[in-house]
Amino acid sequence: MRRVSRLFASSFICALSVVALQAQTARSVRVDFKETTLKNGLRVITVEDHSAPVIAVSITLQRWFT
Repeated sequence: MRRVSRLFASSFICALSVVALQAQTARSVRVDFKETTLKNGLRVITVEDHSAPVIAVSITLQRWFT
């Protein structure tokens, strides 16, 4: 029993180290975006990603002082 638990523990530690190494590798991310400027000056940037059924909206207000 003790031998089985040692084997399980060492296998678990090895699996965790592999997962940790994979999480640290850099990924190449390519984002295709479309930038549109409306007549009122509003700049709209859209990015389509069909990998997940998620919608996100971000609004940023910039004030220009003279």
